[in-house]
Amino acid sequence: MRRTWIFLILLLSIFGFGALFAAQQLTRAADVPTTNPSSKPIKPWEFRGFALQLRLHGTRDYPFEKKIDEIKRSGANTLCLVLHGYQQDVRATKIAVDYKSTPSDKRVLEIIRYAKKQKLTVMVMPIVLLRVREADDWRGTIKPPSWAEWWKSYRKFILHYSRIAQRGGAGRRFFLSGQSWCLRKSSWPSGSS
Repeated sequence: MRRTWIFLILLLSIFGFGALFAAQQLTRAADVPTTNPSSKPIKPWEFRGFALQLRLHGTRDYPFEKKIDEIKRSGANTLCLVLHGYQQDVRATKIAVDYKSTPSDKRVLEIIRYAKKQKLTVMVMPIVLLRVREADDWRGTIKPPSWAEWWKSYRKFILHYSRIAQRGGAGRRFFLSGQSWCLRKSSWPSGSS
């Protein structure tokens, strides 16, 4: 009986300290400012930014502009727009945009231009995701049977978004996120810069 009481007291103590810790964390989170915390101006070479995944989240009318406004209010000067292409699995050689989960090209252009109007430096970063993954699979572990075919498809994918970024006035474009290792396993095809 005594062991049961000791166990219950110990258990209640653990839950009590856990609740106290959680309350402190919530109080700290409530104290976080929603506007630019820095009174110093941002230097031109300084990046203060966020990445925003352009996924539709089940609706064609997802309010990306609202998210961009929040990012701007935080004091950011840079926005990285993450766009997705999909390949079936780590062995696939074809990459395609799925417009059921990714905004249309026209919408991406609108989002870039909106962010530019908010005086944000806009970067575009296309990434490749896997539709089917096994335990240790991710985009950094792809192993297509033909690197030449994979590079051809990847080049088409990144050039597609590079042209949209250029039309919208995005200042920078990043490629090979999570896939830089494949430069060691194969060669970047000529004419892909």
